[in-house]
Amino acid sequence: KNIYHCDDFPSAFENSAFPVPCCEHQTCAHMMATYGSSTMEIDSYAMFSKNQYDAHRLTRSLLKDSMERLAKRCKIESDNAEPNQQNQRRLIADLGSADGSSSLATLDFAVRSIRSNYNTTKNGPLQLNITFEEHPASDEKKLKSTLESNKEWFERNDITWNVLMKSFYEPLFDRNSVDFLMSYICLHWLDTTDVPKGESIAHWKALGDEDRVMACDWVHINEAAAPLKVKEAWRSKLAVTHLSKFLALRARELKPGAEMLLVMVGHPHEFVILRDGEKTGPLTRAMKRCIVKGKLRR
Repeated sequence: KNIYHCDDFPSAFENSAFPVPCCEHQTCAHMMATYGSSTMEIDSYAMFSKNQYDAHRLTRSLLKDSMERLAKRCKIESDNAEPNQQNQRRLIADLGSADGSSSLATLDFAVRSIRSNYNTTKNGPLQLNITFEEHPASDEKKLKSTLESNKEWFERNDITWNVLMKSFYEPLFDRNSVDFLMSYICLHWLDTTDVPKGESIAHWKALGDEDRVMACDWVHINEAAAPLKVKEAWRSKLAVTHLSKFLALRARELKPGAEMLLVMVGHPHEFVILRDGEKTGPLTRAMKRCIVKGKLRR
């Protein structure tokens, strides 16, 4: 099972049948980001997640290459399949689908890529089933509404679909059942089941800094004001452990030879860089202003 990654993304953009509003993005690096919160419960999260679509487009070359390899593997397997295994749908999984709009735009590109590289065999055209996974705290109705509104696209491409509202830090699929898995801008979410009983996610903020002297000066773990000992505690006790758990679960579920494409939040980025005279990052400053205005609880 292979994991393909990149540090520098190509600049060429591809067209898609699903236009998604985009924002300007800094160049990203492929690495584990180490922060977490409960913002998935905020209704606006799915709406603003559309702004992450630039990262989808910037990794098109990786997705295209994966689809070419998947098409070749599927053709070989189809040509040599037993009669009772013919015309079985291939399973593609999208983990962290949010409201589904960015996922559909990316999957449209993926489907076109795999179709263009898959010559119809004696067993007919390639049939697909796509699972859209999202955290149970998210808006399932919104996700399903997005998918149902694109019914014609699924029918035209002979694709069946389903929604799975579970955390990707638990088993999702049967062993050796997934042909391709992708996840975009999701793995910075940590495993909340790792929070000690009776504690909240805020407990993580004290890791390596039990006196919490600087706890009020940072929100995002990658901000310059976050103590180095806390960053190291997050890296070793949270990020590495949780990512390892995720990879172990997916290794069990992927078929032999299957691939997954993971695009994660990068580091360094603008949260690290402070302007002259500043002690806190832009996110912390913004949240403190909201507290002063009474729009957020302290």
